[in-house]
Amino acid sequence: MVRGISRRRLASISASIGAAPLVLGAWPSRAQRADLPKECRIFIGFAAGGGVDLMGRAIATRLGMRTSMRISVENRAGRWGAIPGELLKTNPVGSTLAFLSSTTLADSLLAKNFPFDPQKDIAPLIVAADFPVALAVSPRLGVRSLADYTQFVKSGDPATRRVGNTGTDAVFALFNRTLSEALGANLIPVDYGGAVSLVNDLERGVIPAGLSNIASFVPAHRGGRVRLILTTGTDRLAVPGIPNAVSLDLPELNIGEWVGFFISPETEPALQEEWNDRLASALTDPLLIDDLRGLGVHVTATTIEEAKSRLRLYMTTWRQRLDNLGLAPQDKPR
Repeated sequence: MVRGISRRRLASISASIGAAPLVLGAWPSRAQRADLPKECRIFIGFAAGGGVDLMGRAIATRLGMRTSMRISVENRAGRWGAIPGELLKTNPVGSTLAFLSSTTLADSLLAKNFPFDPQKDIAPLIVAADFPVALAVSPRLGVRSLADYTQFVKSGDPATRRVGNTGTDAVFALFNRTLSEALGANLIPVDYGGAVSLVNDLERGVIPAGLSNIASFVPAHRGGRVRLILTTGTDRLAVPGIPNAVSLDLPELNIGEWVGFFISPETEPALQEEWNDRLASALTDPLLIDDLRGLGVHVTATTIEEAKSRLRLYMTTWRQRLDNLGLAPQDKPR
């Protein structure tokens, strides 16, 4: 069985392609199911070339190969990566998808002026993949571990505490609180419009460290342009020698982030189910699974109900984390 894909999900996929289902239950006839639109726009809230963009475009390519649909993938980068969720309100219902990172949804809990309510204004179609967040440093520092980085930051120069941040305000706050005691000082966030520019500055030593999703850093780490020193969660990555939070005795950073596809909640339920089936079928492509695994990302491919449950639990968990940090929503620049 593909890692991370439930039996319920595989049963649904098997039924949709005519194979024998793995569980009993009537499958809707073709007449009862909705047809997908002939054209689709997928919005991604981060700049081209970053990890979320790489994941979204890889999945969209497989989706296009398995349907006769014309798919347009558009980057709408902005604060928090939230613009795609906002665009679901103003674009055609049923043919517009938002590819969102869970970190975007967590950030909604910190901003009074966040452009949409993740639990009312968007409808989850599928949780597509899980990923860890990663801390990377410039190879010019000579830092090879979190212990080395701690000593570097303790050197006393405030500039050593600068960390490039690609829009993950909530995750950055958790990292800062967790590491500040060991570092002896708070980290200083430096906002970046995209992971590509952050990687470029890390390579040149313009900024000492950066925080982003793992997929944004793995290609650059393999190419020697950045050095990964820490990932969240418990999983061992496809990149050997990178410690995770649990192995470093940082249980507070045992967090799991994810990406998923969302649609307008006004979309007919039958069409939402059809989207889920087609997306899940694309996500079972062995080449896609291998490509994403190589970026440190694990395919999940949930049902709609599983995605809804995952979203509710995620928002509740992050609300508690932020309460524990003493952080309340504020009006923030967009």
